[in-house]
Amino acid sequence: MKMTFNGPQQAYLSSTADVLLFGGGAGSGKSYVAIVDLLGLNESPTPRFKLPYYRALIYRKRRGDLVDLIDKSKKIYPMVDPGAIFNNTDSFWTFSSGAKIYFKYFERLDQAETWLQGQELACVCAEEVGQHEDDRIFRYALSRLRNSEGLRCYMRATCNPSKYKWLRNYFRIDDIGSPSDFFQEFELSDGTKVKKRIKFIPAKLSDNPHLPKEYAAQLMLLPEDERLALLNGRWDSYSKVPGMIYEAEIDKMVREHRHCKVAHDPSANTYTVWDLGWGDHTIVLFVQWVGKEIHVIDKIEDNNKRLDEYGANILRLGEERGYKYAKHLVPHDAKQHELQTGLTRQQALEKVLGSGNVEVLPRLGVEDGINKTREIFPNLWIDKDTDVLDQLRGYCRKLDNETQKFGDPIHHDLADAVRYISYYEPPIANSGRIRPRGGFRGSF
Repeated sequence: MKMTFNGPQQAYLSSTADVLLFGGGAGSGKSYVAIVDLLGLNESPTPRFKLPYYRALIYRKRRGDLVDLIDKSKKIYPMVDPGAIFNNTDSFWTFSSGAKIYFKYFERLDQAETWLQGQELACVCAEEVGQHEDDRIFRYALSRLRNSEGLRCYMRATCNPSKYKWLRNYFRIDDIGSPSDFFQEFELSDGTKVKKRIKFIPAKLSDNPHLPKEYAAQLMLLPEDERLALLNGRWDSYSKVPGMIYEAEIDKMVREHRHCKVAHDPSANTYTVWDLGWGDHTIVLFVQWVGKEIHVIDKIEDNNKRLDEYGANILRLGEERGYKYAKHLVPHDAKQHELQTGLTRQQALEKVLGSGNVEVLPRLGVEDGINKTREIFPNLWIDKDTDVLDQLRGYCRKLDNETQKFGDPIHHDLADAVRYISYYEPPIANSGRIRPRGGFRGSF
């Protein structure tokens, strides 16, 4: 078997990005190139599969999805290393050097945590990662990348355009699926600043010369949203997510033009509403109560930053944009003490934002919180220059594969932050001026 690669596949194999997403249209050879990439053939001076300490993982969402991946690997890996042995019981390859590549499935976060805990992996590939409703498994797998032998660690992922907005937001993909390539900078506890490169390489059916034209014709028979996604690689094709929780409320917001340019009102106080999320993933919404309206005017979203860094950033933004802060609202778990400092998160934030300026919100059940959020939705205005509404569209209920019924909400950091807005009732004196009825604020 001779391995040949088209232009996008070669770009995937040669990329030095720390986190790379490859894909777009169906039939673009994503799985094939992902399996080859795990071998580390471009590593200098020795291919990775020849290093006894090399460990890699490729995972899918469901067990049945692994069959095709494993079949492909059985055609490729013995050709590269005739001594490679596949363990059918635990689904992993052992190469002549002792290197291992694992094939796993993680449908739930607890499955990923159970297997990944304690693993030392130099490469992880999330195959068809767009099937996952949220980013928790992806981020947890990313946190397991480490190698004590000095190997560079990196994350790879493949997918078709996803119904779920988190993936598009993470890789900053536009409507038509253009390439993206950017850096994120992180400051370590000792003050060292580290940059990580994140990249998206689009691939389409037309890039794969080996598929018959009949396959393209078959895709043209699909409903419009699926056809645009799978044939044309468009990321704006899915306007709604199955099991979407706030579907009716969002539709009404759009009809009433409340998703628009929402200007900062200098006469009203600004509040920050925090979600201190899983794995140090933090979202901060900037909110103003203007009469009976609730305006979401800005947002910060980041990872692996200290609370004092977020606090300093909020103060800087306040100075730059003229925000007059009233309170910084944090969820109930901000009262928990951190082992490293002995302080609660509330206390840690107050050291930067001022004593008495950080208020802990009450604890409510998720369903009660959803109902409270529905109550404020008719008064909610969201600035169109943020991705708040796009993310909120992805808040949905989990589908039970056996009963085909939607059940509990899937955890969603942005939806949590929006829900916390409904937990707070600002003082009337601080809610700003009441805008006359008629007309809309901002531009569309």
